[in-house]
Parts: sequence; C-alpha cells; structure tokens
Amino acid sequence: MTPQNADKAADLLVAARKQARQAQGLDGALIANTIDDAYAVNAAIARRNGGPSGWKIMAIVPSQREALKIDRPIAAPLFKSYMTESPAKFPAGTFIQPMLECEFDYVLGKDLPARSQPYTAEEVLAAVDILRPAIEVVDSRVGRGKPTPLMLSDCFANGFLVLGKVCKDWRGLDLLNQKISLKVDGREIATGSGNSIPGGGPVHALTTLANNQPPWAGGLKAGQVVTTGSCTGMPPLSNGKDVVADFGSLGDVRISFA
Repeated sequence: MTPQNADKAADLLVAARKQARQAQGLDGALIANTIDDAYAVNAAIARRNGGPSGWKIMAIVPSQREALKIDRPIAAPLFKSYMTESPAKFPAGTFIQPMLECEFDYVLGKDLPARSQPYTAEEVLAAVDILRPAIEVVDSRVGRGKPTPLMLSDCFANGFLVLGKVCKDWRGLDLLNQKISLKVDGREIATGSGNSIPGGGPVHALTTLANNQPPWAGGLKAGQVVTTGSCTGMPPLSNGKDVVADFGSLGDVRISFA
C-alpha cells in the first residue's frame, strides 16, 4: 500500500469512527491486504489522533494466529480520545454494534524500546507502573469476520477503553485466579479470570507485545496502557443499559449506555 493510499484509508476510518458508522469508500487499493499494509494505516490514524496512548495485543498463541490466518502476533494502537474513566456514560449513537471485553490493563512506567534480544517477563514487569481493571468496548467500522489485515487497519475494532481504579500494589496479586463477573442490568452474562487469556495470562500477553511491537510504534512508551486480552469473552450488548464488571478486590468498572 502506498503512503498516499494509507492516508486515504486512515481518513475514511477516522471519519467512520467519529460518526459511529461503517466506513464508506474503503475498497480497491485502500483495503489493507497484508499486516504491513494495516500497520501503515494504523500509523496514519495515529498521526491524526496525537499518537498511540496504548496498545491491544492479538494472536498471542499459534491457534489464534491459525484462526486469523497470520504468522505473528499483532498489536493495534489505542488513543487517548477513546479512553475514559469509570463510571462512564455513552450517549445513543456512540457505537454501531458494541461488544464488551473485561481486561487487566498494565500502565507502563518506563519505556520498552524495540530490540533484537527478546524481553523476559521479569524485564517487562519491571517496566510496569500500575494495574487497572478495564472494559474495552469493541466496535468495528469494517464489519465483523473480515480478513485480519482489514480488521487490524481499523485498530482491531477498538471502540472505547473504560478504565477502573488504579492499583499500585499489584505485584502480589494472583491475576490468573482473580475472578471477574460481567453483568448487564443486574443479570450476569459472563465470568472469567486472568487464566482465560490464552498462553499464560496477562503477563504473557504483555511480554508478547514487548517482543512483537509494530515497526512504526517507535517502542512502547512510559504512560501507555496495554490491554492484555478479554477474560470474559466478547458478549454483545444487545438491549442492556447498565454494565458492571466486578473484578473483586480490584473494584468494578461501570458503564451506562443510553
């Protein structure tokens, strides 16, 4: 994909996200057909959003990569303008077809520059400052079930990230067995724990990102948020209004949808 076409694709995806609609005119030479194409579009989108404020990592384990028909883990940028604190309220028309992911999010306190020697889990955790429970509202502007490069170009359907309270004393927590309950209008629709994340839980996801950074990222930066994957699947929000994700001792994350 040429730089000019990456810019055009980025403009279409940015407009679709702002207007909560499917991207129009995204076809032909503007379609990302490879991971490198998608990263070129991501970089262009990032330039329009003040640079990445975080990352979401996908395809951590071989079975996921096989399902997505790719050969490596991939990561999509998150932006400050699409992050907010719990409790969050979203007016009608904010999303197209939202789905919910309950996650453990790490916030970096130190840079992790890209390097040829793989990072160890210990090195990566030493760069983490705080932990926050979160709900990622997933919402695609290109449609569900599309080829992976196209979905990645759309920031892999990131809609909004809603962050719970700050946890500074997280190092002694057993996140693998930290139970999570997701309720909509008081009805439990999903449960899970850190053990639900393929490959070994949140720490493995974070380490995978450190060792598979998008080439355009310029390294992982202090202050960036890293989502480590859904612990509760990705249930759709069909009719509900009030969402509560209970993370036990880490508190809860709340969203109200109009």
